[in-house]
Amino acid sequence: MAAPGPLPYRLRGRPFSVQDAQAAGVTEQRLRASDLDSPFPGVRTPAGTEPTFLDLCDARQVRMDADQFYCHGTAARIHRLTLPRRLEGNDLHVAVLAPGRAPRGAGIIGHQVTLLGDSFLCIAGGLRAIDPVSTWLQLAADLSVRELIILGDSLVRRQYPISTMDTLRRRVQGNRGQRGQRKVQAALRDVRAGTDSPRETELRLEIVDAGYPEPQVNPKIFDSQAQLIGFGDLVYFEYKVLVEYDGDQHRTDPVQFGRDLTRQQELHDEDWIHLRISKYHWPNRRNVINEHLGRALRSRGWRG
Repeated sequence: MAAPGPLPYRLRGRPFSVQDAQAAGVTEQRLRASDLDSPFPGVRTPAGTEPTFLDLCDARQVRMDADQFYCHGTAARIHRLTLPRRLEGNDLHVAVLAPGRAPRGAGIIGHQVTLLGDSFLCIAGGLRAIDPVSTWLQLAADLSVRELIILGDSLVRRQYPISTMDTLRRRVQGNRGQRGQRKVQAALRDVRAGTDSPRETELRLEIVDAGYPEPQVNPKIFDSQAQLIGFGDLVYFEYKVLVEYDGDQHRTDPVQFGRDLTRQQELHDEDWIHLRISKYHWPNRRNVINEHLGRALRSRGWRG
């Protein structure tokens, strides 16, 4: 069988609509060739690789009207916010501004959206989506309070924060009367700026739920000579106790592993108690917290 002929240059290596291809002179037979896939009706993409979620968003966007955009869980993934796995399906949430009619189609969950207060539309990675804070507010109806805290922490994370606590407070106040408002108000009370990972947030919440004082999130730790040792995940300066969640990179990356050893020695020299929790401990984290953190805090004078 002869290899398919070349596509017009502007259609190569990217998603395109059948309508655009036909306007460029591509035949029906060429559009059915084996080097093209059809993830959505009226859309073609290069064949041969399993598309990522963002690839699917890119493919669907070529058929979206100019006034349509991604929202809810799809926007959260586009903005790389932390979502529970149960909301990570491949159906795409697509919205239109009111009074427009909610989009319909295979693989689409349509919404009619009203922009409130400081809500805005943006381009993220080439994809049209509602802004990250509006995404958080939209998801309030679908997430638990704890899940909203974790997502909220990811908005005000330490590295490359998307928002600020002042903005979150203002936006929550302007969201009155919307679905999930009570949950997002409750979540906001426990959102903390400066976190580095969802596990770090979960660990902080577990510590507080177990009845221990709330630690500071990612402050700088200095030695007795005012030299920076580093940032600490969850810190009790009063008791010189540090709790950290170690992801896999702390084990698998030799450079990171070496830095950790140096840092741990520096903390030891300054009389810090350093508790490290990993995914190995995670299934029994409440027992680890009660046994090890409780003992560490009490040894330094906490009387809880």
